Amino acid sequence: MIKLLAENLFASLTLVNRTVAKKPTNPVLSCILFEAESNKLNLSSFDSDRGTEISLDCDVETAIKFVVKPEDLLG
Repeated sequence: MIKLLAENLFASLTLVNRTVAKKPTNPVLSCILFEAESNKLNLSSFDSDRGTEISLDCDVETAIKFVVKPEDLLG
């Protein structure tokens, strides 16, 4: 389980979403990578030219990594 403020997550998702590849050659580039460990949640995305990574303070019970398409979270 990961616990953090929803408004912090939304603001960070909005920023990271700017560098999600819109027409990727590799499908994973159309996703945001979530990495939770050591009371930090790192969000990152990459396109062919640049990347964005944001780290948020949070409570992490178990370390985990996963990817999510931004439209599934931001609508």
